[in-house]
Amino acid sequence: MERREAILIKRSQQGSQQAFEELVAMYDRRITALIYHFLHDTEDVKDAYQEIFLRAFQGIPGFKFKSEFSSWLYKIAVNFCINYLKKQKRYQTFSLDEQLREGGDFWKVVLPDSGKTPEDEYLNFELQDHINQILAQLSARQRSVFILKHYQGLKLAEIAEILDCQVGTVKNYLFRAVLKMRDALEKY
Repeated sequence: MERREAILIKRSQQGSQQAFEELVAMYDRRITALIYHFLHDTEDVKDAYQEIFLRAFQGIPGFKFKSEFSSWLYKIAVNFCINYLKKQKRYQTFSLDEQLREGGDFWKVVLPDSGKTPEDEYLNFELQDHINQILAQLSARQRSVFILKHYQGLKLAEIAEILDCQVGTVKNYLFRAVLKMRDALEKY
């Protein structure tokens, strides 16, 4: 942990809102990207972002410096996203009117423009859509490990700390997730 980060945490624990805002700024993009890979919907991401950092603000007085602050924050974010998705499955609704009114799949990730033909762009869009569908079919733990490893670039030991499990367990989840992804993406 960096000295600056430790100082900001201690000041936040003493009630400094400015120190906490600096901590938020340090992790803003990474947490937003993590949430997006779980939820995919812009409005859900915004709501989740606020809730996660609210929980972090409320919980920071109890942070004991036994782990990295980033691991602690990722744990809050991952647990929130998993629970959010579980609730969404229970109350899942779909409105054709809303999809048409809002232009359909406006929230999906389109890979950056690389001078490819429109056909290539469409295939990239289709591939990303397919990847998102497969991710949604993985178990919560497999999805978490896959996202943290491949989208966030975390090491297996960091992921194990975030998910409160052994590195071997993380390897197992990752192996199974990669197999499922590979099988489902075989035609690509």
